Amino acid sequence: MDKETEFMQLVTQHKAIMYGTVYKFYDPSEKENVEDMVQEILMEAWKGYSNFKGLSKFSTWFYKVCFHAAVNYIRRFRSNARDTFIHNMFYDIYSNPEPDTHYNDKDICFKAIEQLKEIDRDIIALYLDGKSYENIAAITNMTENNLRVRINRIKERLRAYTYAYRKDRY
Repeated sequence: MDKETEFMQLVTQHKAIMYGTVYKFYDPSEKENVEDMVQEILMEAWKGYSNFKGLSKFSTWFYKVCFHAAVNYIRRFRSNARDTFIHNMFYDIYSNPEPDTHYNDKDICFKAIEQLKEIDRDIIALYLDGKSYENIAAITNMTENNLRVRINRIKERLRAYTYAYRKDRY
């Protein structure tokens, strides 16, 4: 059996993982968004399949690929919520943000986000996209209470990084 046939059989066997992940981001009635995300997941899974060594179950690997592809898809196509969050975060940090430094603040915030661990970047991406705590907890397999604490800690790390960066620059 060739690699492509093997891959398609495994995906067919585990399609519930893929659709379960997609439905955490979109309602099944949003057919166009669902299909776009499914295509994105399948492309990412196929690209990564050659690196799958079988050290874990295919279902475990596939879930991780589905989750990361879905988060990346959301990040790429929904930046308005991110921009609003960044603006609000800087407003919270600095009582009088200077309007002309907003763009620089946005860049600083993205640099700060890049400093986070991968799971924290994923969590904050979901948060920035406006997902509810309940949805994020389900997606990340965390309890809502643990998630709330983690998001607060992520925000504090982002604030500390951005504050230190601005202090050094200005």
